[in-house]
Amino acid sequence: MRFTLWLVAIALVGCGGSADQMPVDFQSLFTEFPGSYPAGTYVFKDQAEMAAAWATAPQEYVPVDPTRPPGPIPMPSIDFEKYSVVGVSLGVGIRCYAPHITSITSLGDDLMVTYTSREGTGPITLACAHTWPLTAFAQVPTFPGSVTFERVSE
Repeated sequence: MRFTLWLVAIALVGCGGSADQMPVDFQSLFTEFPGSYPAGTYVFKDQAEMAAAWATAPQEYVPVDPTRPPGPIPMPSIDFEKYSVVGVSLGVGIRCYAPHITSITSLGDDLMVTYTSREGTGPITLACAHTWPLTAFAQVPTFPGSVTFERVSE
């Protein structure tokens, strides 16, 4: 019996499954990170990490919002005792090609962030044909491990 369970566990891991894979609740921070972040993935586990990235991301494309005071949007306030922030940036480009985080899964102590984005060659509408930061950030519960990012087809 033990040998059979061991084989089933190996088969699950070999097929990309895992006995400890669990969905993670996350909150999109779509409007809270308006800067033009260099292409890459981001994990902020403390205020200093977030502040360092924030300082290098100019807010060149901040939307006009008549209810906000003029000037740059302030850095979001995150309770890093309870939460971390994960994100992906594809640089700057046509807004239709912005990434969207579709799911976050825990794999033991680690996280897998799955996101979609158009290829950059597909059809666009006039509503999104302007230049924009191609970013997606999300707040997740604090976790001790690392993060893997996976782009999937829409």
